[in-house]
Amino acid sequence: MMSGFEKRLDDAAVTPDPGMVAVPCVVCGTSEALPLFVRPDLMMGLPGKFRFVRCRRCGFEYLNPRPAEIGAWYPPQYTDCLANSSLSILARWRLRRRAAWAHEAVRGTTGRVLEIGCGDGGFLQELRNLGMDAEGLDFSPTAVGLARRRGLQVQQGSVEDAGYPAECFDLVVMRHVLEHLRNPAAALGIVRGWLRPGGHVMIEVPNWDSLQRRVFGRFWHGYDSPRHFFAFAPKDLETLFGVCGFRVVWLRQLFCPGSWVNSFQSLAAGWGFTRPGWGTRPARVGPVTFALYLPALAEVVLRRAGIMVALATRQ
Repeated sequence: MMSGFEKRLDDAAVTPDPGMVAVPCVVCGTSEALPLFVRPDLMMGLPGKFRFVRCRRCGFEYLNPRPAEIGAWYPPQYTDCLANSSLSILARWRLRRRAAWAHEAVRGTTGRVLEIGCGDGGFLQELRNLGMDAEGLDFSPTAVGLARRRGLQVQQGSVEDAGYPAECFDLVVMRHVLEHLRNPAAALGIVRGWLRPGGHVMIEVPNWDSLQRRVFGRFWHGYDSPRHFFAFAPKDLETLFGVCGFRVVWLRQLFCPGSWVNSFQSLAAGWGFTRPGWGTRPARVGPVTFALYLPALAEVVLRRAGIMVALATRQ
């Protein structure tokens, strides 16, 4: 029986919209879910309210219903925001660290790497600097244009229509992509076909099992509705990898104070201290930014970081 609290959440659910579709849990397949909360688009400030639910069988949290067509929720400012976020010294250090992890994974191979969702190409450039044969794929024409201006080989499109030949890559990287995909299992299945025997996939996603999510609750940036369809915990990634024919090699925590800043901005917008759409405005560095370095460091030490990176090998 539904509790009074659950009933109030259900009553607050999004208004039926022909542009929204109901979906089952991608981890266990059931459609039975507990409504959690409704939130607007706090990052881009676009209209609408969106509901996150928790699967009653496995506990996985996801957006339901979700947009049938997602393109309109990625305005040009979204790409600009991501490009600007890669300019800081700390962001460049993180890119180089992850590139070093990728280099370690492809050692002893031809070193051919594909980054899905390559954005402006900052990470691809780091891979190439380490001698890897790296290329990219992104659905955004703005992002593809930025990457090509760097002289990088980047294709515009999605995983489903990319058409790469079988067993042509040693490593496929997906940084903050999996939570945006309609069907992560289907995408990982396609990626597995592109990997040579023993090849790897490296996934980076927000970590549901983080200190940050506990602090900010529904305003956690990992719930970036409606662009984030899913909120993955480590166990969810491991289950998904297993279903798709991969074995987890390692899972690492990423020091990312910028993620705390994003959640703080979402909290401020959600409480009405600022207007939604912080991602469309110039980023500002102030005392609050530096103050959030401490909890960002603490969550890494506690192995509850807001961002996690996993490497899995094709079985």
